[in-house]
Amino acid sequence: MRKSILCLVGVVALFAGCGVSQEPIKKEAKYVSVTDMSKNDDNGVCSVYGMRMNGSGLARAEMIKRGLFSSSDLSLVDKGIIRVGMSECGLLAAYGLDGITSYKFVKNKETNEPISKSYIYDCKKSRSKICPKTEVVIKKSHIFEIKKYDAKNF
Repeated sequence: MRKSILCLVGVVALFAGCGVSQEPIKKEAKYVSVTDMSKNDDNGVCSVYGMRMNGSGLARAEMIKRGLFSSSDLSLVDKGIIRVGMSECGLLAAYGLDGITSYKFVKNKETNEPISKSYIYDCKKSRSKICPKTEVVIKKSHIFEIKKYDAKNF
């Protein structure tokens, strides 16, 4: 019997129009294999590693096998540290899914294409060192900005 781990993933609906939409997380169960990492996509592997639970050793080996990170980024991920330019997978491997309180999405009004998304982390429930909350902005699948989250600007 295949062992699986339950990862909670935010299910999000992208809204038409311009500007920012912010949604509380709506949880949906997604099963990610912890015994056969080859069955997982890159973000699934990184999420397993980010949880630092059963299967994280296999996930780390799979991240290396797939060449998901440079040696310097892998060292940061192992320490729970992120940097601008790191992949979204790196964020998930460094901080994990725990502590995400909400997401934000920005779309182009005319084309409806996504411009960016943000993960909002609670520093008390995650590896983030920016308190009380950290906003990690993702553009083109990479970390574009890391900043203290300011809810009143949105």
